Amino acid sequence: MSLGSYLLKRYLVHRLNSVPFSDIEFTYNELRKPVYKPLSPNPALDQNIEFNVSHQAGLVAGVAWAVPVNLGIDVVCVNERDDVGSIRRRGWSVWIQTFAEVFSEQEIVDIGDVSYLEAQFTSDPNSTDATDTTMPVEVIMARLRNFFAHWCLKEAYLKMTGEALVSPNLRELEFRGLVPPRPNLDGTASPWGETKALGNREFDVWFRGERVQGVQIWIQAFEKDYMVATAVRAGKEEVERLLGAEWRPRFDMTWIRDIIDAANSGTRS
Repeated sequence: MSLGSYLLKRYLVHRLNSVPFSDIEFTYNELRKPVYKPLSPNPALDQNIEFNVSHQAGLVAGVAWAVPVNLGIDVVCVNERDDVGSIRRRGWSVWIQTFAEVFSEQEIVDIGDVSYLEAQFTSDPNSTDATDTTMPVEVIMARLRNFFAHWCLKEAYLKMTGEALVSPNLRELEFRGLVPPRPNLDGTASPWGETKALGNREFDVWFRGERVQGVQIWIQAFEKDYMVATAVRAGKEEVERLLGAEWRPRFDMTWIRDIIDAANSGTRS
């Protein structure tokens, strides 16, 4: 997947600036994040490009803009690991406390709260009995979707700021009121499911007890098990000014053969 990320960065620049792969070189911005800056800018063709990429469980996602904003993206897969088995062996309370340095106490409560799906369950979906090894798999999967949605948003935000999950302030960055986006389970339709947006007040972001301003964040469901979060250091009004009132991340599906063809073209597209 590291190779996929390496190639996707160059493909994004190639798509936005029509630069041959062989002419693409990266430098670093003030956040020590890689960016594309033309060595010999041609105003008619070349422009600085901010980008970010992420990969998980065979999927590589990238976002890029030729506008002056900081970007972050993260992709998660809710069933890549044997978390269901681990939760059943250890109990939910013990398992989730493993991440007590990442999530605030309120986030841990919210991640375990799947009462919005209560009608689908035959047992109490909010049981936190640490010795419960018979928790229904649908309850576990609902909590895991909550967990990974919070993780995805937090990671995208921190990649936008240049800190990632090495930040000492992880617990102080809180996502509140989040209900994970629902996947599109109609296999004949688009692989993209529901989108939740900070700008639509479908969740809130707080840092050190204050609501975060000047940021826009989206989280989208992809296929059954993936979610992709995108963060932009620009408020709703600034995003609308730069990109249009109806703008939200819209991803194109790109196959490795398309990237290889672009890399081998040796010309501006």
